[in-house]
This record gives sequence, C-alpha cells and structure tokens, in this order.
Amino acid sequence: DRVREVSQENLRLLSTPQGDVYGFVHGGKMYLDPNKLTPDLVGEEFIHLQQQGLRLAAESGNKEAKRIVDAWDALTNDAAEAFMTDAQEDGISEEARELLNILGIPYKEMSSDVYKRQDSESDADYKLRLQDEMWAKAQKKEFAERAEKLSEEGKLSEIGRKVYEAVKDFFRFINESLGLYSPKQWKNLSLSEIIDRI
Repeated sequence: DRVREVSQENLRLLSTPQGDVYGFVHGGKMYLDPNKLTPDLVGEEFIHLQQQGLRLAAESGNKEAKRIVDAWDALTNDAAEAFMTDAQEDGISEEARELLNILGIPYKEMSSDVYKRQDSESDADYKLRLQDEMWAKAQKKEFAERAEKLSEEGKLSEIGRKVYEAVKDFFRFINESLGLYSPKQWKNLSLSEIIDRI
C-alpha cells in the first residue's frame, strides 16, 4: 500500500532477480514488505547499509575506507559498465566475465530487474548501485566458500583473490568501526569464518 502513496519520481524498487518486489527506497528511507522478509533478505539489505557507511567514511576522509572503496570500484568497473551498456556476453572483458563467475552471477541474471536502470537514475548513481550489488554478492558465505575451495585447489584467479581480500578488508573495517575487531582473534580467520561471526 505504501508504494501507491509515494510518487514514482525518486523511487527505487527493491526486487529479487526474478522481479519480485519486496520493498522500495524513497526519500533516503528503505521500506520493506514485512510479508516478504527473510533472514537472507534482511542480511543483504544490512550489507547495503554497511556499504553506504563505508562510502560515507571514505568521502569524509577516512583513508582506510577510501582504499577499500577504491579497490572495490576498480575491481567492478568493467562488469558495471557491461551491465550499463547491455553488452552481450561475448562483448565483455575477460576480467568482467571472471568477476561475474567468481561472484556466482550468471550472465543471464544481468537482464533481471535488479540490474536495470531505475527511472531518473544518473549514470554515476546507476554504476554505483551496480557495483554495490556485486559487492553484496561478494559478502555472502557462498562466495567465501567458493573462493576458499578454489584457493585450496590452487585455482583461485588473481581477481578472485583480490575480491576475497577486499571483502575481508571491508569486514575488518566495519568491525573495527564498531569496536568488535580484535587483530589477535581475526588474524587467522577465513572469510567464511568471519561471515559466520557477523
């Protein structure tokens, strides 16, 4: 019902890759349909809030936050641009293809509503949203376990390693900011173990 009460201008729908709308963002606030909430959905939206916090810290001059944001944006640049231009699978860079593969994003998923430009979304905002959607995929335990398995088999690519390390840096930064980080405790934890503790 709330969707009908707001204008379509500056409204960003939140939906699954299958197109099921579970909420929207309007006026800087997120509205989620309580009938569609799941632990995974709440967790993913919380990840987006953490991402915004990291980006705000970077914009405010925090050098560590800026380093993490810059590293992630560089890693996801080619794939985000492929989404933006509706590039065909054979028309994207090998690095972008590899990133999508390691994140577990099938190329056909690019046509889902999640990755489509929203009305009145600028190029810069659209690209940032795409990069943050990929970032959210990288923060899931499925990615961590896939990357750790490939690493054990000696098959983790350079981009896979960079994504893995960027996500560990992100979680370390967030936990340091919240006063939860203990270098001694976290030093030898894998990414999947870190995700379990969060």
